[in-house]
Amino acid sequence: MGVCQLLGMTTILVPTAMRAQASTPATLAATKLSSLSLWGFFAASVVMIVGLQLDAFKHASDPDLETFFTPWHAIMYAGMALCGGTIAWFVRRNVKFGAPNWFAAIPAGFHGAVASMAILSISGAIDTGWHTTFGIEKGLEILVSPSHLGIITGMFLVSSAPLAMLWKESRLLSKGEHVMTVASAALSFTTIHIITAHASQLGQLYLGEQRELSVFDSTSVHGYVFSTLLLLIPLLALKHRFGTGMLGMFFLALMPATMMIFINDYTPALWLPFIVAGSAAVTLPIAQFVSVRGGSALRARLSAVTGMAHTQHPATPMLAIGATFPLILWSSFRGSPNVAANSSVG
Repeated sequence: MGVCQLLGMTTILVPTAMRAQASTPATLAATKLSSLSLWGFFAASVVMIVGLQLDAFKHASDPDLETFFTPWHAIMYAGMALCGGTIAWFVRRNVKFGAPNWFAAIPAGFHGAVASMAILSISGAIDTGWHTTFGIEKGLEILVSPSHLGIITGMFLVSSAPLAMLWKESRLLSKGEHVMTVASAALSFTTIHIITAHASQLGQLYLGEQRELSVFDSTSVHGYVFSTLLLLIPLLALKHRFGTGMLGMFFLALMPATMMIFINDYTPALWLPFIVAGSAAVTLPIAQFVSVRGGSALRARLSAVTGMAHTQHPATPMLAIGATFPLILWSSFRGSPNVAANSSVG
């Protein structure tokens, strides 16, 4: 099932008349959330993702873990309950304030989160039975458990609901709303970083084994490519949609990088997330310089050859960011003193 189909799940199950009522301007205005409401939901999402991070750290650091009933599971499931309760409160309040039905009362951008809460509830119930029947997964088994895949999918869509809501806005966002887009994107993509920690260059955990950063085999190359894409996709998306600046880029990369360092208990290098975040931030002016100066030179050469005027393609700035970010990121990361000292190129 694709993401678009999943996000449309609640729409498919709702009668046409209710969907029509939900899309009227009056209903959309009545169900708009305040900044305080959005931040309250974000706080509930943080509790959920922190529980996931603690659970991932425990699985990575204690391979002999043999019980489902743990404090970090309690935090994670409490966060899920907080998210579900907050969405239910939004819907109840909007019905009270004039929304014609429960579907119309769902805030814009939160329909995927409503469907995801159902996925989280079902996956959580399956997870309990799965562990009781088959025991606690170890190694890569953690990543292919059906219940875990459902939980991660649900967490991603729930934690990205504030971003989805603001993405739909046609007006200029306030500074606080810009901060929310960065916070929601960073938190939601952190879930993907966590579930793919087995093949991440940020934490050096390869398929359950600690290995040197300089091991250039198929596994480490996959780690470089996948880590780069997971960092780059939200950077490009927010830059393209909201014009996110250097500070936003910095924090967009800082959260997942920090989580990955703590999952793998790489505490001697707590400054490494700042290397990653700083690389994301400085990419912006460097890519802008490359696209302007390099693009101007290329267009001039093309004009001389073809005799026709050439203008900058709208995608040029995004392509420049995509091309320069990996170079800046990994040259800075691997050039860091502690990383270089621990490397042994063979």
